[in-house]
Amino acid sequence: MTGEKIGKRRTQQRSAVTRVIEAAEGPMSVNEIHKAATKHCRDIGIATVYRTIKILLEDERVDQVILADGVSRYELPGLDPHQFFLCTRSGRAYRVKMSAMPKSMTKKVPTKLKVKDYQITLLGTSRGR
Repeated sequence: MTGEKIGKRRTQQRSAVTRVIEAAEGPMSVNEIHKAATKHCRDIGIATVYRTIKILLEDERVDQVILADGVSRYELPGLDPHQFFLCTRSGRAYRVKMSAMPKSMTKKVPTKLKVKDYQITLLGTSRGR
């Protein structure tokens, strides 16, 4: 192998998972990634998707996002600041570009607490999907 660690070699299945995450409109669950990856690589198994996600997390090539429904989803790191829309019917998540958190929200936080980050998830249903 050319400098790659055992278990981290580039395979058709791993390439399929990476392509799916790169093309996603929002963070995706393992099941969503698996379903989409089968269009690129028919014989990909769910265990391969889990292993690939683990490697991508370790290599900091994906970020884990947990929304209001408690499901782990994955997206590319370093994206422009965004929040999320979670369809309560389909369970699909979308990225929503929003401006920075309004200062009026931080005024409600007790002075002993310091806000380091925040996540806003809009809940609703998507039309036509």
